[in-house]
Amino acid sequence: MKVKPLKKFNKKPKEKIDNDYPTQPHQFKSPFLALITAPRGVGKSFLASRLMTQFKDEEIYDDYYVISPSWESNQGHFKHLDIPDENVYYPDKDAVQHVLNRIEDAKMEWENYLMEMEVFNEFRRATRNKTALNNLTHDMLELFIDFKYIDEEGNINISIQKPKWRNKIIRPPTSILLMDDVLSSPALSQSEAFSSLTIRNRHLSPLKEPFENRQSMGLSVLILSQCYLGGGRSGGQGSVPRGLRENLTLLILFRTKAEGMMVKIREEVGGLIDPVQFDEAVEYALQGKRDALAIQFQHKCPTKKFLRFTEDGSEYIQFEEDLKECKCKHK
Repeated sequence: MKVKPLKKFNKKPKEKIDNDYPTQPHQFKSPFLALITAPRGVGKSFLASRLMTQFKDEEIYDDYYVISPSWESNQGHFKHLDIPDENVYYPDKDAVQHVLNRIEDAKMEWENYLMEMEVFNEFRRATRNKTALNNLTHDMLELFIDFKYIDEEGNINISIQKPKWRNKIIRPPTSILLMDDVLSSPALSQSEAFSSLTIRNRHLSPLKEPFENRQSMGLSVLILSQCYLGGGRSGGQGSVPRGLRENLTLLILFRTKAEGMMVKIREEVGGLIDPVQFDEAVEYALQGKRDALAIQFQHKCPTKKFLRFTEDGSEYIQFEEDLKECKCKHK
């Protein structure tokens, strides 16, 4: 074999755009597409509540949405999150589209805020002195009248206030969707919007102007399911749709009595996760009935691929070969 170097295809983009939400080093890379899978009664909703409580404490998300037929009965786990009733949807075929519409509405709200700030700042510049005021163009005057900064007679509104953003953190709204008890519902089986969501969740609702490293609104999705695969290797009745499984960025597992299930999961994720590491992480992490193992397929550092949850806390499971690749400032 002969190798001939080629000095082409070597120019890199000047700007880094990854559409990530800002998160602390220990957090999951977001926006994510996540699945928590476990039999009934072992703590899926409890763990989801723990995760979302941490998200809220760290102010990762501004808007929380839910699609579930059993939301009222699960309020004990999630009531403290103060999710508005209008953000909760029944899992019919239009439920996902309703959420996507809300994301688009939030984008329009953000872009309207940016426009209001631009006009406000321009008005301050245009009225800073008599000379600037006398040089107002007709179009600028019409714009200020539309925004009620000046009335029809040319009088300046002395009670003008700086536009206020609806959230404490000024940024395009960050959002998360919790989907519970939806596996066999029309929200998945009859929804083109859901199929699109599994592919485009990080790229939903592109922004007119980039904000820091973001070019899109994006949406994190957390799905709770009692099973991963039904009958057959590719799924079948009662399975998580293949399109969803193939696009997951985060998978959280509990112990299962289903024969061979972990072997099937290992085979499916084998292209992203070392099978030996998978086996060792599963054996160590899933010791108790309510223990869970989070596997990140897209991570900030290879040492953060595996995260174990117990009833008392959490811990990373780290492998020597990954520690050698770690470039984190805080180990």
